[in-house]
Amino acid sequence: MVVVKIEYEGDIRRITLEEGATYSSLLALVAELFRQSSLPQSWVLKYKDEDGDFVSVTSDREFAEALVSAQKTLLRFYVKAQTKPVVTPIVPTEQKKPAVPSTSTPTSFKPKHAAICDNCDQQIVGIRFKCAICPDYDLCEKCEALNSIHRHHSFARIFSPVNTSCCSGAPPAPLFKAGEPEPVPKVRYHSRFVKDVSVEDGSKIAAGSKFVKTWRMRNNGHNAWPEGTTFVNIGGDFMGNIERVPVKSTESQEEVDISVEIEAPRNPGRYVSNWRLSAPCGTNFGHKVWVDIIVEEAQKPEEKEKEKEVPTEKKSEEPIIPPPVIEPKKEEVKEKKVDDDIPEGPFRQKLIELYDMGFADRSLNRQLLVRCKGDILATVHELLKL
Repeated sequence: MVVVKIEYEGDIRRITLEEGATYSSLLALVAELFRQSSLPQSWVLKYKDEDGDFVSVTSDREFAEALVSAQKTLLRFYVKAQTKPVVTPIVPTEQKKPAVPSTSTPTSFKPKHAAICDNCDQQIVGIRFKCAICPDYDLCEKCEALNSIHRHHSFARIFSPVNTSCCSGAPPAPLFKAGEPEPVPKVRYHSRFVKDVSVEDGSKIAAGSKFVKTWRMRNNGHNAWPEGTTFVNIGGDFMGNIERVPVKSTESQEEVDISVEIEAPRNPGRYVSNWRLSAPCGTNFGHKVWVDIIVEEAQKPEEKEKEKEVPTEKKSEEPIIPPPVIEPKKEEVKEKKVDDDIPEGPFRQKLIELYDMGFADRSLNRQLLVRCKGDILATVHELLKL
């Protein structure tokens, strides 16, 4: 859940958005909250980013970016009147005429949207009228001008195409003249963090040691993640030499565990590394996740050797005096280490690491390590499937 504030002309409302809220549901909520405030005929939602700029929100993806940018702070939206279209007609000098008020965009130079009119089933060209209540209902200029279609709900006007997806590899939809080929609507991908499977935030790790961090993610969108999707490091403290790992194709509403082998830094302190899913075209999507650890100083070899040293008795030429009778001390029973139960072999160190991660069945660990040819990351994946 996310707490947001919505402001319009000094009137501020505070609400809590439930998990899974969309841009369309937010529009409907704003229209309901300010029903008595006479919202302008054309309006847009804006929020202030970390640079102090007012950023418009006109799509589900931009709404998701607003939520990500305010994960740890309260999110504030501002309702602003849309004063003029983004697109301006280009008219030759010799054909200029006195301006005539009009609610439609010029016919010679209009944007095309990646949306279909729900009345005439044609791709929307010009102004896109999006219902503020229904999650997926749009009208084109001609159908909206009939004043008889879907009149029980209010509409938001969208003047410029919204680049809501990622994966054709093409730049955002350009403005074009009538008669040009229609663009193919693009595909959007979504992901949501579920939980930390291993190494929770604030875990203490020995300096220089290697461990496997696993996140559980859900595909909460309508489209499956395609082959070629990866999990990439997007900033923070770089730990180890792995910058991205492949992610299998995941269907809608399916959950998947994503693991990365990480090496703790050599110096003690707190370290945070940020990761995010990336589509084959290179566009990141979904929730940002991180590994947050506290690195402790490893025990020095000199200190270990001192513990093993036994003081030697000095020889003396003086007459030997029988030592006093002292009751023998009971020998301390040394705690049996896990390392003692694991025989020497090519996978001994990796078996110890798997046991430290919580996988206690050493026989099963050895079988899966042999099957995975010693790849500890692949072995962890197999263990998590069981």
